[in-house]
Amino acid sequence: MGLTPEPGPADVVRRQYLASAAGDLAALRATLAPDVEWTEMAGFPLAGTYSTPEGVTTNVMENLASVWDDWTAHDDTYVVEGEKLKPVTITLGISDGSATEILRGDLKEGQEVVTGTAGKQGGGAGSGGSPRLRL
Repeated sequence: MGLTPEPGPADVVRRQYLASAAGDLAALRATLAPDVEWTEMAGFPLAGTYSTPEGVTTNVMENLASVWDDWTAHDDTYVVEGEKLKPVTITLGISDGSATEILRGDLKEGQEVVTGTAGKQGGGAGSGGSPRLRL
């Protein structure tokens, strides 16, 4: 019986977006540490700091749809920096379905990049593991 490595930060964030996009609060709670502290910024309709996975999903995720019409979750583009993910803005060019040209962005050669759009389970980019590329 082999050891299963702990998921890295990129995998955890990807699973959070997939769970949110699918409306699967149980799966989202499973990605959160028992001692999680989730802070929504001041001025945001759900502003505050929420503790515990149940507290986060009850006070934030379950209420987002009541605050915004047509709310959906999607992930953007992140650079993996050790144990953290840093969001970056990129401009994509042409794609052949297996490779995509990056026209602009704050990326450096050798960085691990996580990108994609989370969709409903069973289709699109949200149906598998996170799309990754190494520059």
